[in-house]
Amino acid sequence: MGMIYFTHIPKTAGTAFKRNVLEANFPKRVFSPKGFRQFALQSFPDHSCISNHFPYGVHVLKPLRKASYLTFLRDPVERSISHYYFVLQLKYEKWQHPDYARHSAFSLEEIWQDEPGQRYGALKSNLQTRFIAGLGTGFYLKTSPAKMLKTAKMHLRDKYLFVGIQERFPESCRLFQSLFPAEPTNLEERPMKTEKKPELSSSTLLAIENANELDLELYQYGLKLFENRSIAAGK
Repeated sequence: MGMIYFTHIPKTAGTAFKRNVLEANFPKRVFSPKGFRQFALQSFPDHSCISNHFPYGVHVLKPLRKASYLTFLRDPVERSISHYYFVLQLKYEKWQHPDYARHSAFSLEEIWQDEPGQRYGALKSNLQTRFIAGLGTGFYLKTSPAKMLKTAKMHLRDKYLFVGIQERFPESCRLFQSLFPAEPTNLEERPMKTEKKPELSSSTLLAIENANELDLELYQYGLKLFENRSIAAGK
């Protein structure tokens, strides 16, 4: 039987979507395995939803189960800023984010220079493209930027049943309702919101844009895909 994979890209409203839509409508069938090994070894009931910071392609670890993919995208500059400062704000929570030391050591303008060897989910250049291109194309393995972007667009178009847009969260949830018998609960709640984001210099914003050129193009592609699917669904 099939499984639903929610590709939760950090800071794209994924936690809000998981709590307000997925968990509310698929009770006891939403799972967040802690790593690929746990996912591969764990058994899941039919029609389970796997929600974690896993890239496209994790379904190969469950080869006998049909796969349907979901994801959210966000403006790459805003996503990167939110990702960076969200990690820093967690110093004051009950636990410290695993990337806190890294974010404390580098400015947002410098952090793109410290990418090699970073774990999945860490702030990297073109993170959304890496997630959607998947395990075999750019997420861990080195590949050309052109190939990574081409693969990400193909996956987004052909493999993702649902693509939501963070900036259009309520509209995205209504589109999801047209695909699944789902009833969102609280679309305004943002349980993992970044609280403080200072005004940034033009050089920092330019550095973010330069480091995320693939994401900028993928985001525009995703927007068009979202709008076309919304029109087709009458939303």
